[in-house]
Amino acid sequence: MALGVLDLVIICAYLIFAVALGFYFSRSNTTTEAFFLGSRGLPGWALGLSLLSTSISSNSFLAIPAYSYANDFGLLLKDAVLPIPALAAALLVVPFFRQEGWAGRWQGRQPWGRAAGGGAAPWGSAFEFLEDRFGTVCRRYAALCYVCIQLVRTASILYLISIPVTLFTGLSGEVAIVATGLFVACYSTLGGVRAVVFTDVVQAVILLGGGIGTVLVVVSRLPDGFATLLADGEEARKFNLIEGGDQSEFSFRDRTVWSVMATGLIAHFSSYTAGQDCVQRYLAASSLYEARKAVMKAVMKADMKTFASWGADEVGVDYCGGPSEVQPAYQAFADGIAKSGRSMQLGIWNLGQGRAWSWAPEMSQQLTAATATNPGEYHGSWVPHIRLTTDIGNLWEGFGGPTMGVLTTVDTIQAIPDLCASQSGHDLNLLCCRHPR
Repeated sequence: MALGVLDLVIICAYLIFAVALGFYFSRSNTTTEAFFLGSRGLPGWALGLSLLSTSISSNSFLAIPAYSYANDFGLLLKDAVLPIPALAAALLVVPFFRQEGWAGRWQGRQPWGRAAGGGAAPWGSAFEFLEDRFGTVCRRYAALCYVCIQLVRTASILYLISIPVTLFTGLSGEVAIVATGLFVACYSTLGGVRAVVFTDVVQAVILLGGGIGTVLVVVSRLPDGFATLLADGEEARKFNLIEGGDQSEFSFRDRTVWSVMATGLIAHFSSYTAGQDCVQRYLAASSLYEARKAVMKAVMKADMKTFASWGADEVGVDYCGGPSEVQPAYQAFADGIAKSGRSMQLGIWNLGQGRAWSWAPEMSQQLTAATATNPGEYHGSWVPHIRLTTDIGNLWEGFGGPTMGVLTTVDTIQAIPDLCASQSGHDLNLLCCRHPR
């Protein structure tokens, strides 16, 4: 199998672009902080796509699809639990390392901490924290372990990359491994973290766009399009996440729903809370807000694609315990849905925080291709479900614990007439009824 002229032009253009990017950013790498942290001024959207690209490797495009082709889609469960460690990272780990927020203030009060604005320079890596907390020996040991793990990981990634390179170019596996390794080392050594991050941005667009484009091309060539795809997938039992065994129990020996999800939690917690790749990007952000946005953008794009693969029609986002910046958090979900490849409704369940009614309709411009959950009611237009009140209880007026009376709910939403119109998206949510004792 040989590459065509257009294929070679595209590949060469990408290689030249990546190296040119390295040369461009090399001019500003005048200090160690500029090289490793981009002078702590990188935007959250770029860091978020970089985090996403970091989690996608040749394993994602070769090994995992091969496993799913031979078995089932059970490995999707590994990433389905990603929001849990990501939320913990955004709320606790990011401000801790950046010495901001209450977590940053707490560590600044410790004997080993570095208070914001204090005499000591802020941490530049996870290993600097380990040295302050546990000593130099701990830092060196952790750094050595990290280097060894990355050597093994990089070796497996380069080996898998060499397989398609060898297939398409005729080069030997050894030459393909050395060539790809030198290419990556070239632009990253020249441009530092800036070159790595913005090259990751391009890779994320190519990977996600290529994946969606491939599906669309395949579907367009099937006799009945998506109907054939769904029928053949169901016949081959590809939509069953995990086949066989007792899925209700946790097992260290058998692959069950719970064991796969536990594996995902351990892997993602270790990466998003302590992994140097992630910590470096937290510290490279221009602000705490941008760092948190990076984490949420990386997670939302991955999870929305998972929900889309499950055939979900609506993603309802409850805002209990969410960060103070309401609109950007929901914007991350909207961006993820827009790039998921499926029309899904967004439920904004934030009890009126951040005046959602003033900005949520603007999100509809991004999701014009999406279809509302009830097309007959909403006339096929995308209208966000905005929840402004608590659960409705079995009383007419007032409050009963965490619930609100029916008339009190109506009085509350009447303060915003637009949401009471015939095509509004207000979501009254749950009607909680208690059985009399």
